[in-house]
Amino acid sequence: MDMEEEESRIDLSSLTVVDDDDADEITTENDSEDEYDTSTDEDESSTEEEDDGDGDAGPPIHFAEDLASPPGSILLDIRGYIDVRTNATTANACLSTGRRAIRVTFWAARPPRVSCFTIHCDGVKPNQFPSFPLVLAAADDLVLLRVAINPSENPFSTRFIIEYYIYQAAGATPTLRLLTVPCHLSYAGILRLRDGDDGEFLVASIQVVEGANGKQFDLHLFDSRTWTWTTRLMRVDKPERYARAGFRPTKMLTVGGERGLMAWVDLWHGMLFCDLLAVHDDDAMLRYIPLPSSPSTKREGSPSDVRDIAIVQGRIKFFEMRFKVKQRAITSTTTLVTRYWKATTWQMTDPWHNWRNDCGLNIFKMPVDKTHPELPPRLHDMGKLHGDQPALSLHEKDVVYIMAKAKGSDRRAWMLAVDVRKKTLREVVAFDAGRAYNFTYLQSRISNYLRIQSSTR
Repeated sequence: MDMEEEESRIDLSSLTVVDDDDADEITTENDSEDEYDTSTDEDESSTEEEDDGDGDAGPPIHFAEDLASPPGSILLDIRGYIDVRTNATTANACLSTGRRAIRVTFWAARPPRVSCFTIHCDGVKPNQFPSFPLVLAAADDLVLLRVAINPSENPFSTRFIIEYYIYQAAGATPTLRLLTVPCHLSYAGILRLRDGDDGEFLVASIQVVEGANGKQFDLHLFDSRTWTWTTRLMRVDKPERYARAGFRPTKMLTVGGERGLMAWVDLWHGMLFCDLLAVHDDDAMLRYIPLPSSPSTKREGSPSDVRDIAIVQGRIKFFEMRFKVKQRAITSTTTLVTRYWKATTWQMTDPWHNWRNDCGLNIFKMPVDKTHPELPPRLHDMGKLHGDQPALSLHEKDVVYIMAKAKGSDRRAWMLAVDVRKKTLREVVAFDAGRAYNFTYLQSRISNYLRIQSSTR
């Protein structure tokens, strides 16, 4: 449904935004309004440290309530920690060399707290991991992991091996299996196969074909039933429309269904749909669908700072928040600047062709009171917060999680749970990853399968 634009008026006595829907809008030829995304603030972002795997202070400590009944989904930090501790989720495998064992453990937390995973490899010191272990994809009880290890203790050595593993939570015990890959996997997704109860799955990854002007892709498809890879050349159904937009995948969606639908998403532009269970049909193609967008949205920086997309209760849901700056001339020499956030959600249903506007709100007009003591009183004016990394809840249809900081360069942050439809702040929790980061998390339903009870944490 279309949402009417809310008007604001400035209370000059306190210089804060107050709702005044019935008031007439005061306009002057000097009034202007612009929209920005958070990543354009170079002064704040310039102090961020790169993720080099060093300075790891250990994973965040979780709470007793995280060991109760599991949440319907979690926010999973895609960058792992090096830590020797284990719990009931721990699974083991051998490195490709066969000489050492590697262990993976998950630490589930109830959103809006962030969950994490840890890696430990026998005989390998933390400084032998040249980069953070990464989660590349997750679906149901499955997680695809990438781990880089430097066999030498020389920190300047450029010789290292990259291993890929499939973690599976369901079954009598969790398992970790080494996955040999045909190429470097960057944009990969997992599709759980529903035929039988054998836990079989597909892994799919696409790569642009050189010299094809981005209009053709190699689809690499792994089938756990045969434990083999196949590769097929795929074309885009509307190459002219796709080529105009440009395409750089930033997220994967596993829709599923009879044809095993998967989507590679460029959060600035659109989605490439692929029917994985029909890729061998003669007419199989990648189908391009653009994302909805506000005309004034500035596509700068990382789109995950201001956008997210997810499968929520059988629908594709898309979320965008825009940082707006409104300038109003008070006198000939004075201009009042108001900063605030606007958010909008859209949704799409089967047959996955058209977007429908769902709802919107001015995020930082939401009241903050003593029911949220985690947020310092000086930040109760939410217009002072730097918000980014929105993540749609997979199990609460109208909830989005947002990371908020006093400054964009701060390591300490707060995770907000916002009900977009009711326009309320549901929950606030403090967050500190214990390390510098350009933070990214993904939503996962693996919490429904993890044996999260543990006394070792």
